Amino acid sequence: MEPAPALPSTPSTRHFQAHMVGAKWVEALGSYFIGCNADAPDITFTINGKPYTVTSLNYKISAGLDLCMFGFFPSTSGGFYPSWILGPPLIREYCQIHDMQAGTIGMAKAISS
Repeated sequence: MEPAPALPSTPSTRHFQAHMVGAKWVEALGSYFIGCNADAPDITFTINGKPYTVTSLNYKISAGLDLCMFGFFPSTSGGFYPSWILGPPLIREYCQIHDMQAGTIGMAKAISS
């Protein structure tokens, strides 16, 4: 999947990222779901000019019975355009380094076995 810019548009664009990987909205559960064994692409976000890739292994959260929740959540609160909460999938993929004195956050690829 090619990186895509954020689109300041109608609320329907906040669903775009989930649909790109084949996730479907389940109104009764209030989230997007995708088959755990479904072939899904990695997702690359560009943050401050640097690409950060999250694999499908890290953005699929098992809900049982070959059903996985899409780990990114759309958010429209506090902004003028659609945004996403990157949360656990990004944290699984990258360690975060908080520099309180400089007021910065750095990220390094997580090493897992």
